[in-house]
Amino acid sequence: MIRSLVKRYNPNRMTKYIPSDILKRFLNSYEKGDIWQVHQLNEKWLIVFLYFDKQIESNKNLPLYQAMKDEYFKLAKQYLDVPFDSPNNISIQFDSKENFESKYGGNWYHYYH
Repeated sequence: MIRSLVKRYNPNRMTKYIPSDILKRFLNSYEKGDIWQVHQLNEKWLIVFLYFDKQIESNKNLPLYQAMKDEYFKLAKQYLDVPFDSPNNISIQFDSKENFESKYGGNWYHYYH
């Protein structure tokens, strides 16, 4: 799934960006509890890394993630040229630190390529 998302991602389309300090503050604000890390893949995709594979199913429908989409949508509308008009157009992909380490050897290059 991630590879197909990366292939569709075109960095030339993103002519504007969310300032790094604001994006970092947003992403870091959610890195607590079951969430290991949050990554921005592009203007409409976020990847939430939980610690374990078994956490994904029980976590993915929590209201927290709708709040994350709502907050990210506000940032996207403010800073990016986004062609959508609702937080429902923001997608969240779930993965785990367990998968990242076992399948990709803890290497971000291998994960994203």
